[in-house]
Amino acid sequence: MGTLFKKSNGIFYVVELRDGKRSWRSTGATSRSEVKKFPNRAPVVPALPTPAATTLAQFAEVLLLYAETNLAPATVKLSRAAIKTFTRSRTVPWRLPPTKPA
Repeated sequence: MGTLFKKSNGIFYVVELRDGKRSWRSTGATSRSEVKKFPNRAPVVPALPTPAATTLAQFAEVLLLYAETNLAPATVKLSRAAIKTFTRSRTVPWRLPPTKPA
């Protein structure tokens, strides 16, 4: 749901973000208790769509395309090597081995 504001004209408005744009909608009410009495005046915010999953290979492809366009050749080479090493890794370096109870 959006955020409720009272403007200088005394009317409450609901402000929402829709498609990246700010949208102001009047509730037509002049008191907060009126807004609560008539919930149908407040606009319903649709649920956001779930973003599509991106695989590491897809991300690496986009990252390298960006790197080739915007970065120095040595940096691209370094990025390519880091991605190659990361994708070959079979162990996760940031996970610790399980500990035995004391």
